[in-house]
Amino acid sequence: MGAALAAAAALAVPAVFAGVVTARVDYPFGPHEASYEVTLDSTVALDLGPLGALVMPSPLPGPLSYLGARVVVGPIPEDFAATPFASLETLDTPRLVAELEAYGQAYLGVGATVRRAGRALVLDALARAGLCWLGAAAGLALLGALMGRARLGQLRAWGGRRKPLAAVLAAAVALGGVGVVVGVAAQRRPTSWGEGAPMLAGTPFSSARLTGRFGQLVTESGEIAVNAYRATEEFYAEAAAGVEAAFAAQAAQAAPAAPYGDLRAALFFSDLHCNVGMARVLGVAAQAAGAVMVLDGGDTTMDGTSVERYCVDAVADAIGPEIPWVVAIGNHDTAATAAQARAAGAVVLDGSVERVAGVAILGDSDPTHTELTQGTRLLGDETVEDVGRRLGETACAAAWPVDLLLIHQPAAARVALASGCVPAAVTGHIHTRADPSVVGGGVLYTQSSTGRDTREATMLGPLAAPAEITVLLFDSQNRWVAWQLLTVRPDGGAELSAVRELPVPAVVEPGRAAPDTAGPDAARPDGAGSDGDGSDGDGSDSDGLDSAGSDSAESETADHTGPSAVSPYGTG
Repeated sequence: MGAALAAAAALAVPAVFAGVVTARVDYPFGPHEASYEVTLDSTVALDLGPLGALVMPSPLPGPLSYLGARVVVGPIPEDFAATPFASLETLDTPRLVAELEAYGQAYLGVGATVRRAGRALVLDALARAGLCWLGAAAGLALLGALMGRARLGQLRAWGGRRKPLAAVLAAAVALGGVGVVVGVAAQRRPTSWGEGAPMLAGTPFSSARLTGRFGQLVTESGEIAVNAYRATEEFYAEAAAGVEAAFAAQAAQAAPAAPYGDLRAALFFSDLHCNVGMARVLGVAAQAAGAVMVLDGGDTTMDGTSVERYCVDAVADAIGPEIPWVVAIGNHDTAATAAQARAAGAVVLDGSVERVAGVAILGDSDPTHTELTQGTRLLGDETVEDVGRRLGETACAAAWPVDLLLIHQPAAARVALASGCVPAAVTGHIHTRADPSVVGGGVLYTQSSTGRDTREATMLGPLAAPAEITVLLFDSQNRWVAWQLLTVRPDGGAELSAVRELPVPAVVEPGRAAPDTAGPDAARPDGAGSDGDGSDGDGSDSDGLDSAGSDSAESETADHTGPSAVSPYGTG
């Protein structure tokens, strides 16, 4: 047994080393496909192929600094060609220079993606180390079987008499394996360190050296992107500080009681549209509000492409793993977005009831998909109104009362509220706020964009219009009873409104619509008529594109009679 353990330990050293230095994963880098691999040249190199490379010293401490990484940047995928990054594939220099500002902005959220790629590399290294160890152990076992019991007995007896020599041989085997791996991995060292770029001073790439055509492009035109990067970083840092100051002022005014008393806060945002700068602000707001969860009304991305993972990673990184993140997929998102959010730890609503922080939340993905160049199309047989009816039926049959409906389009929420089994709904989609009002048997709230308003000239850069985040306040019975609006202004300042109570709807018998308290915006049984979002009742997006349809999902069973009591909380 002792000999077996010694052999296992001797094999572990080269196996772990081999696993580390051969680790490799595929993960996006900004809008590009990319591969990440470990090197032994003490550098982190961004390999841009024919364009050249960006090389920085390894950030690891002490002996670990010998480990480095190489990121081989691939093309921008075809499904991302409709975005403002498309011309970068053609290397058309005039267009490239014109879009450097937009392209640089895409890397504001790359830190979160690189951290996740780093974790993926660690897992890959462990898996490879395990395979190496198992392979070596299997080889030794096979060798032992071929040698036979008698020969093994003689070998053990020899080793017992010469333990120091056996230990030296085992160490030599381990170090020899390490040496072979080092020799192979060392062949990856870059042949040129390139030159520094003064305009990168004050950025995370200040120690980088540039090679090839990439160095020339940065030297000649990089100041545009760097200036945009600095300006954008400064803007969102100022916005985050403004949000902290707004919550701090509220806390000071609420003494001696806590700002929200016995109520619990949740943060709601929608239509972020890849604004990774606002993702940072979301994280600060969630911490400042003491949010028990963050609700995402959808459209986290622009087109829902696989490479837009950096948009999702930026949100997950900003919120952190301690606060639950609940997502209702929007019409600019896709199944790929849903998979990315789940991989990042989010609860993605799929038509069933999810209990998060004690609150029973119902929701589903939008049944439509909108692409910048192809308009909006149905993803299945369901329309937006069909999804609303199905969710209303799910709420009426749920195993416990539904507390909140989280869905992207207001048109779907109106139909669900008419069931009498949904007490409240929060939505986005139309990029225009509609304060809480009674609709059907509950309350409907539609928030404006948290990321970028459609009136803006570009989807990148600092805010050109106010961005909104909402604080939802829940009582001890998990009822949404009050709310606050957090507004981030284009000048970088932030405002936090007073706490406002929700209107109280009449109690509605489940399965029957309440009297028309919503005026002309009330949903009709057939889904026709105005949906209050500037469309003609077809659930159109704020960009004037049509939308309709939805995915089906399993429902749960139970009774629910809707909201009842008036909130005991004052208006602040």
